[in-house]
Amino acid sequence: MSNLVGITIALPQEARALFGILGWSRSDKFPTKVERFQDVLAMVAISGQGASRAQEATRFLLKSNPVFVINMGVSGALVKGLQSGDLVVPDAITDTEKTINLESPLKKTLDSMIHSMGIRFNRGLLVTSRTTVNSPQDKKRLHEKTSAVAVDMEAFGVARACQAARVPFYAVKAVTDDSSQAIPAAITNCLGETGHISFSRFTVTILTRPWLISSLIEMQRSFKAAILSLEQVKAILSANLTRQIMS
Repeated sequence: MSNLVGITIALPQEARALFGILGWSRSDKFPTKVERFQDVLAMVAISGQGASRAQEATRFLLKSNPVFVINMGVSGALVKGLQSGDLVVPDAITDTEKTINLESPLKKTLDSMIHSMGIRFNRGLLVTSRTTVNSPQDKKRLHEKTSAVAVDMEAFGVARACQAARVPFYAVKAVTDDSSQAIPAAITNCLGETGHISFSRFTVTILTRPWLISSLIEMQRSFKAAILSLEQVKAILSANLTRQIMS
């Protein structure tokens, strides 16, 4: 039996916060890093933004025949009650046209593992959007259309690749912005498709719109809260994944 799991994550900022800044190499066109969770190897790939890139990165990981694939990262809340740092472990993922059910023995096992360690998480539907969902009004409309509790931009692509390969898939998302928090498009537009920030564009944006600094500070606080929650999940996986795979 393989002792490898695959982990996809969208943004370099997320990946480096969770898995460190050293040891990354470029395999194909995706930065990757191998971490050891006891006697299990985790191959992490940074996909960049969007479901298409996430699907391609997952196909790359699948060439190594992982036992299963996990998609970790941040998300935006679409319903009241979800706050920055809250975890969402979706039961299903939709792209608004198709829905993939994630219920599986793997999900049951990992859900129980996380829950047994005292970590609370929310279930429900996750929607993968083609574009950023920045305003409270857009979040409300997306929830009304889909009944999803949270939104991201990659998970459906990962799920679709795993479904096609018949490889189990699991998603863990941490909320950054709540349903009432507006994310200025001028800031999110500074991210390229690989997830890297265009510092020249970012500098011009802040110099010409200094009032965005308060929003940027709020976004940084929300991001830190989300990463802290994901770090807890990573620690649980690191300590317990061996037993779960080999059993």
